[in-house]
Amino acid sequence: MDSENILLNVQYDVGDKAVNINPEYISIKSETDTKVYIDNPSVQGKVVKSIYYYNIENQKVNLGYSEEQGKFYITELDVQYASENNGLTDLYYYEAVRYYLILHFEYIEGVSMDIRVVGESGLNSTRFDYGESLKATVNVEGVVPESVKWYTDGNLVFNPNKIKLNAGQYVLKCVITYNDGYTDISIDKSVTITIVPITLTVTQIGETFTYNGTDQVPTFTVAGFLDGDQNLYEIIYPEPSVNAGDYVVTINSKSVNYVLKTNTYSYKIEKQKITITLDNKSSKIGEALAQLTYTVSGTLYDELNIQPSANILSTLAGVYAITASYTQNSNYDVTVVTGKYTLLSADSSGSGGGAGGDDSSGGNEGGNTNTPSGGDSSSEDDNHNSGSNAESKNPTNGGKNDVQLVVYIAIIVGGLTVIVAIISLVSYIRNKD
Repeated sequence: MDSENILLNVQYDVGDKAVNINPEYISIKSETDTKVYIDNPSVQGKVVKSIYYYNIENQKVNLGYSEEQGKFYITELDVQYASENNGLTDLYYYEAVRYYLILHFEYIEGVSMDIRVVGESGLNSTRFDYGESLKATVNVEGVVPESVKWYTDGNLVFNPNKIKLNAGQYVLKCVITYNDGYTDISIDKSVTITIVPITLTVTQIGETFTYNGTDQVPTFTVAGFLDGDQNLYEIIYPEPSVNAGDYVVTINSKSVNYVLKTNTYSYKIEKQKITITLDNKSSKIGEALAQLTYTVSGTLYDELNIQPSANILSTLAGVYAITASYTQNSNYDVTVVTGKYTLLSADSSGSGGGAGGDDSSGGNEGGNTNTPSGGDSSSEDDNHNSGSNAESKNPTNGGKNDVQLVVYIAIIVGGLTVIVAIISLVSYIRNKD
């Protein structure tokens, strides 16, 4: 073959006979390395697996295939084995040898679809994080699709190369359409994908407060939102949040695209601690009782109606306890430090007054029954009044003092008590007169 051009009429084989389907006249130069690529035909919607012909010796010869081009090709060697002209007269090329070639096709049997969905990692998966841009592709074997469409839960996806979905589970469906030579046929395949919501990070500022009479709550920072999605949450505080106790705050996401590890966050308001210290006091029999006073350490935000008191027998010298009553309030942890009231005899040279108590009792309310040192045991009703908190018993008679002295001498002999002597001196000065 030394002509400059070879004219080749290509016929496609359909079924069991050769017919002209889009016959082509191909010009091939006479260099042996020349390749003429042909568009791979699809017949009845089928995909060509191989193309072959029978040479003049009736031998089956496969055409070459270029992976780079994705096409089959014809070379001069193929033409040499083809039939020359074979009576075709409708060629208008001059100075050329005329050949024709009947090409036969092998098709991929059946139709298969392979769906791939990849996220930003580039890995094929069915589980992705919210915010990822997804790309969906389909590999079809057996037919050549004329159209490819994607749907998510029935909604058309306009750009399968950039799919963005809210968190949730979706059915991603691909529908291809091809023509079998007579009509359009549609087939589809689906895959279920899951879009995982983002877990937010919550930081609580303030977990413990001390009662101060006002509403107190912690603050929160919520992080992890994508750009444009900030503040998609709500905080529900308990109302009111004033009294001492344990409280719970609820934080809810306002979007399906975000979740929290927990929706509840705890805090507490502790009781205000105060200490009531009763001041020490003293006086002599016959003098007016000293006014009872106290000091409070800690901060009072409510009126507790503190009332100091002491049960004092005004005619009996001794040391009496000073305590205090107050209105119970669950917002306070109260400690009472008792004081001492020293009642001196009329002829005592001791000085009155004193500061600070040295005994304490936590949360006491009301006065105590007191027994003075060195005296008889006696009791009176609780007295919650400030100032002189016991009846003053200091009568006078003709300007002369009454003096009573009782001396008891007891001797225990053989288990029997014998009163040896009783000496009583009553109103000595008055009797003397």
